[in-house]
Amino acid sequence: MKFSSRFGLPIALVLLVPAMAQAAAGRVLMAAGDAVAVRDGKEVKLAAGAPINDRDVLRTGTGSNLQVRMTDESVVALKERTTLAIDQYRFSGQQDGSERAFYRLLKGGFRTISGLIGKTNRANYEVRTSVATIGIRGTAYSLALCEAGSCINANGTAAKDGLYGAVTEGKVAASNNKGAFEFIAGEAFFAPRPDVGVEKLLVPPAFLADRLEGQKRGPNQSQSAKTETAKTDEGSITAASEARTDPPLTVVTADPILSPIPIRIGPPTVPNPIPAGAVQTSATEDKNAAGAPDVLPPRDGFVVAFPFPTGGTDFYFGGEAEGTYDGAGNLIAFTSTQGVSGSIAGGTITNRGTLTDGSTVVTWGRWAGGTVTGSDGQTLTGFPLLFATANNVNTGVQQALPTSGIVSYTPAGGPGAVAYSGGQAYTGSVTNASLTIDFGAQQATFGATIDFLSALGKKFDVTAMLGPNAGGGLGDYFGNYSTVNCVGCTGGTYTGGVSVGLAGTDGYGTAVAAGCIGDIANGFNATFVEVFRK
Repeated sequence: MKFSSRFGLPIALVLLVPAMAQAAAGRVLMAAGDAVAVRDGKEVKLAAGAPINDRDVLRTGTGSNLQVRMTDESVVALKERTTLAIDQYRFSGQQDGSERAFYRLLKGGFRTISGLIGKTNRANYEVRTSVATIGIRGTAYSLALCEAGSCINANGTAAKDGLYGAVTEGKVAASNNKGAFEFIAGEAFFAPRPDVGVEKLLVPPAFLADRLEGQKRGPNQSQSAKTETAKTDEGSITAASEARTDPPLTVVTADPILSPIPIRIGPPTVPNPIPAGAVQTSATEDKNAAGAPDVLPPRDGFVVAFPFPTGGTDFYFGGEAEGTYDGAGNLIAFTSTQGVSGSIAGGTITNRGTLTDGSTVVTWGRWAGGTVTGSDGQTLTGFPLLFATANNVNTGVQQALPTSGIVSYTPAGGPGAVAYSGGQAYTGSVTNASLTIDFGAQQATFGATIDFLSALGKKFDVTAMLGPNAGGGLGDYFGNYSTVNCVGCTGGTYTGGVSVGLAGTDGYGTAVAAGCIGDIANGFNATFVEVFRK
């Protein structure tokens, strides 16, 4: 078998550390409509007084609102159809330099009054979006990430895609690839893309305000068809509705310890007539109500795996600058210094899936068509390539792995397996997948069944012992198979190996495995990609 020759450039897919037992980072002040926290891969329904934890992903549905108070006395109020990830939150009760408040706005918008974190050291607070990163200094402000017509102006027209913001108190710094731009109280701003500067607006757009549609539905409850039909749609916006004023955003709580904090920002808004689907928490494609893929966090790493008709395989872990992604996080083109490249142009993507774990999203799929150039210079068209992508990827240097603990992972899905035999391509499946990593012993154990019985009458049961891949290139752990049992094989030499990439700054978390298997004597070679969650 032949693998990508990239052994000296370690860039692996990584996922965030799972939340451990700890004190709550905040508490819910008000939850109206559909408001949940995605925590350790599960949805937790939120109600007044419920705890908010570090690494939670907060999500509101259509006609829903959520207000939370963090332990540094900041208050965050989520608009409807919003997803906000708490990437890292740390506050010991005093400003000792260890405090952190790092958020990621994945979709929708929110209003906030900042607390103690960020008052003295701006680097301790940031809100990342796909367009720009927001920093503050003693601030009240609002943000809205508008994509695919999700924001509606007061006159009923769709706002341009991009990041909008308005400052009520203090100062906001919006930074992207074009530099840092500061705005003070009373100013509003807009950035269409990360490679375009942030510009000042004459007035804040209406959709930055929020009329608290969730309060019409009362405490957190499932949305009924009746509430859907009661929404104002795009064609029925009247002058009277445009003239309504936005009521003060006063928090409501059943917890006597949490005193209400009013948040008042800006002009009125109208209901958004284009509801967008929330980020999925299971292995499924993310789509909004219009049937188009949701825009997910920007990807900064990927893995590809593909076999060749003439024998051999490539699988390759790449970094942010090497991949091109669509709005749903799918890989649509890639290149590398090792000669491996490809483009989906002229093809489609099948076997799509998405896994959300904390603030990290892994997306996978299989190219049906496209063009690929392998590490040996072969260029092929109409090619079945397997891929997975992720955000929060540690790029540029080999990830520092944990030095203790044993973690058993659970398979979460993947694009399957692809094989060439007799010069033709066949698709298969990955079953019975397992992965255990002993971080203390620095050894991983991988097992799976690579199944092509229905297509080719072959099935491989494989086991591999993996060690740290300190040289880089093929993930954090890599190794050849120690056991291969083949059903339907007539003999030959079975070879192959697998690599595992982890994600998160401390190494624990969801994993992506890419591997290959070949029955060289019988002209068979295959690759696969499988995603695991902790």
